[in-house]
Amino acid sequence: MAQDYSDELKWLFIESELEKHGKWLCDELTEVLKKRQIVESGQLSDSLESDTFYRGKEPVLGVGMLERGRFIDIRSYRRKHTSWRALNNEIWGIKENRKAMGKRTQWYAQNMYKGLNHLISRVMYGLTDTEAERLKAILENKKQIY
Repeated sequence: MAQDYSDELKWLFIESELEKHGKWLCDELTEVLKKRQIVESGQLSDSLESDTFYRGKEPVLGVGMLERGRFIDIRSYRRKHTSWRALNNEIWGIKENRKAMGKRTQWYAQNMYKGLNHLISRVMYGLTDTEAERLKAILENKKQIY
């Protein structure tokens, strides 16, 4: 049941899905930052933003954050846990197990890639007839305005 939709309709659908995914991703990243307590100044979680723009004819999703906030919050997160590790090692007389501790600051890539398959499936199979009708109405409204 392959429908022949116009290219303009397809690009509008992809753009709307990218906007939804960008909002979801920023919410997910903010939640992970709070859950892992990587919030010292709050500059990082407050600065997360997403934007959909066009590169040539294709819509692109961009996710941005304040670099200064990232450095402040990640540094404070590491500082909190290094003193705990040293104290634990001193009390129990054990060496630090580096594999068990791991690098716990991988909050961005883990969550960014987690949602990609979901986004791909929504873009591939989400353009239903009802969605196409909704987008056609939006395109008609845009044409009437201009």
